[in-house]
Amino acid sequence: MDNIICEQGADVRKVDIEGAEILALKGATNTLKRLHKVIVEIHGDNFFSVKRLLEESHFKLQRSRIL
Repeated sequence: MDNIICEQGADVRKVDIEGAEILALKGATNTLKRLHKVIVEIHGDNFFSVKRLLEESHFKLQRSRIL
C-alpha cells in the first residue's frame, strides 16, 4: 500500500480488499503513520491479525458489525 498511495495526501483510508487486509496493512507502515483513521472491512478469520497490526500502529479500534 505504501508504494501505491505514498504520494496522496488523505488522512483517512478505507480498506476493502476481500481477504487481503493483512498483506495490505503489512505493506502500509509509512501510510499508517500519516493516517488519522483507517476503516477496514475484514473478511474471513482475519480480525485478530488486523487488530494486532492496527494496535501496533497506535490506532484505537472501534468494532462495527454489519450484517
